[in-house]
Amino acid sequence: MSDSEEVEARKSLLETIKNFRGRSISILNYILENQKGSPVTSAKIQEDLKLTPSNLSHGGKILEDAKMIIREKEGYTPNLGFLLAAILEIVLDLDKRVKSIEDETKKK
Repeated sequence: MSDSEEVEARKSLLETIKNFRGRSISILNYILENQKGSPVTSAKIQEDLKLTPSNLSHGGKILEDAKMIIREKEGYTPNLGFLLAAILEIVLDLDKRVKSIEDETKKK
């Protein structure tokens, strides 16, 4: 994937998050809180969140497609580099929007 494709993927992350169902957000939050340097196993996620294997697989696939997590043989890990870069893109975009609104307000 090229640099410009990576930037576009991060920029679209906010829209992706807005479309998540509760299950995907719960899975992502659980992985972020419990990974502690090693993958979180499917069994642990299923047990603690009371998910069926198919529910975890579906929610995990959504998060994988959004590049927010990585599925490994040992379990799931957050894609921290992507998540941090996406957050930065969102913050920078918000800053531009606020400055644009401020400039428009000053003109009036």
